[in-house]
Amino acid sequence: MTPEEYKLLREEEIEQLAKQKLIAQLSLSENQVIPVQQDKQVRDLLYSKLGITTKKTPDFAISDGTEKSPSDLMLVEISEPTGGSYQKHGISAQIAQSMGNAPLSNGMDGNVQRVLLNPPSINIDEEITNKIRKAYSKYSFHRCEKNTPSINTGIVFCMGETQHENIKTPGDFHFNLSHGQFFNLVGTATRLLSGGSKGFQHAMRKNNKIFSFDFCDEFKFLGFVALFGSHSAEGYNFWLVNKRFLNAKSNICSVRINEMKRKQ
Repeated sequence: MTPEEYKLLREEEIEQLAKQKLIAQLSLSENQVIPVQQDKQVRDLLYSKLGITTKKTPDFAISDGTEKSPSDLMLVEISEPTGGSYQKHGISAQIAQSMGNAPLSNGMDGNVQRVLLNPPSINIDEEITNKIRKAYSKYSFHRCEKNTPSINTGIVFCMGETQHENIKTPGDFHFNLSHGQFFNLVGTATRLLSGGSKGFQHAMRKNNKIFSFDFCDEFKFLGFVALFGSHSAEGYNFWLVNKRFLNAKSNICSVRINEMKRKQ
């Protein structure tokens, strides 16, 4: 399998996994999550019906059929944290080197090496949140010629069920780069969306719950960012939700997320 073929296969796997998690957590039916990127005919019919003129295509639209305007439709973009930033900046090599002593030492003998997963000299935060900025720009704006901003935009970061990048040592000690980047992304996304007023510790208290707050002005028309863990992060799911989105109640997603929040 070529790298290009693997990339496409992996993207398809993550999209389907994210779709099933959305269906399960939001109590949706299968036909309410529409693959607008994969199915051009379905996309064209849906876009034409609502007057959406943009040619940009997110992975899914979530619809209950009640939408009346371009801004009503919930558009969702899917992405996978792969640990690629750690490799690009040599952090994965530092992790591998530091883990060489892990099976033999508990660190009490001074045989320990610390690795910063988000060093100040490297702007990993900017890289791993670039998807948020891009998706927000593409799908909350310019849906049609009237250019009315839409808060019905969601972004999902979903880990795969199998290890994407994994460092191993002779003592069978593992570090999954996707796992590391996933939790880095949770903290970074929370800081970014809150304008720096909230961080990782606030998000962790809301694991598997709705964490709603007013998104900062830079992202005021973004509905939510969901982060779904799998494999080594199984059981960690985060919903960072814009209070404006919940108050709008303009889409089936905002209704279902409100229902989830009431049950907490």
